[in-house]
Amino acid sequence: MPFIQFDHKPLFFTLRRSERAKRLHIIARASVFEVVAPWHIKNRAILQFISQQRRWMSKQLQRQTKKALEPKTVWPSQWLAGERISYRGTTLLLLVEYGREYGICQQEEKLMVTLPWQTKCTEMENVVQKGIERWYQSQAMQVIEASLERFCPILGRWPKAVQLKQQKSRWGSCGITERIYLNWLLILAPPGTLEYVVAHELAHLLYRNHGPRFWHKVSQLMPDFAQYDQWLNRFGCYLKPS
Repeated sequence: MPFIQFDHKPLFFTLRRSERAKRLHIIARASVFEVVAPWHIKNRAILQFISQQRRWMSKQLQRQTKKALEPKTVWPSQWLAGERISYRGTTLLLLVEYGREYGICQQEEKLMVTLPWQTKCTEMENVVQKGIERWYQSQAMQVIEASLERFCPILGRWPKAVQLKQQKSRWGSCGITERIYLNWLLILAPPGTLEYVVAHELAHLLYRNHGPRFWHKVSQLMPDFAQYDQWLNRFGCYLKPS
């Protein structure tokens, strides 16, 4: 696919000649630009036009990238079949059915919730919500336990205990008793975000402040931590129920 560079970054485009087109113009599509040209315009003139539009194309690409990073709707308006719920930076289609006993099963891009036959219609939404929140917490703990196995041998220290909470103003904390508390809402964020907060709190086992030694230790545990820290600063507010 042809491209043109701006600020050392490639801008990919396709060319479409049209009998209807009266002038050269560019349509910004997902990470690719479509250049539309009348039949009589020569290729040299088209390339010159694209070169003149590089700055505009670069701004459009940045805008698309920023929009793609924004989290999807996190909290559904209703906890009923057909809604989409957030999980690990994407959304799952919520399906609800009746069965012998309660259960939750993720099937690719779907989350199937099975309710006992005796569940009343008036109680359905509340039962589904509470069940999914428990599922979120169990999924979060699985990620946390895997992160501890990954980071603690590098750190040379293990916390006394790890507990999930839904904190209003914090993503995590590490007390003087070496107990770590983590916000389970982080399971809604893109992969790597919860893992970063685990690494962050583990580093507090060695350094109580946020000085240079602390951040150096975090980078040893997770070299690419900065992108997840920035994501939380920009979009963390989306994770918390309004």
